[in-house]
Amino acid sequence: MLDLDDFKLVNDTLGHQMGDQVLRWSADLIRSTLRESDVAARYGGDEFAIILPEEGGIGAASAADRIVTAFARHSFHAPDRGEIPIGATIGIAVFPEDGRTANELIATADAVLYQAKRSVGHTGSQQGGRRPDDGEADLGSTPAGSARAYEGRGAALASASGPSR
Repeated sequence: MLDLDDFKLVNDTLGHQMGDQVLRWSADLIRSTLRESDVAARYGGDEFAIILPEEGGIGAASAADRIVTAFARHSFHAPDRGEIPIGATIGIAVFPEDGRTANELIATADAVLYQAKRSVGHTGSQQGGRRPDDGEADLGSTPAGSARAYEGRGAALASASGPSR
């Protein structure tokens, strides 16, 4: 799952039409980091679901890093306002370790995402699975395992199936 950070401020200060443009820009940026087999969709409000059907936890973390890097390197350009950095927070859930149904995976990714928002101040990502990558900080338990935080701005993912790569 991907949640844009402080998106309400965009709508409140720049208006809902500009907020719609930020959502389209964010969707394009996310899609630019993914493979053809991956699926990104707006989940609601300022949240996006990203499904990686051919990846496990390590592949999902790698995709999160690509998205984090893209958000860090690019800002939304608002006419008459200039560059506006947009941040996002990532929650990763992996099938079957973090859930066996879509609802379980979404619930885990969402819980991890909001733990990340509380723990790393609106930027970064966390993984609900039990396969940490180097440089991660253990942030405690989630319903499905240990939460892991990654630094940066990025997106939220659910890895649908497949072994780690």
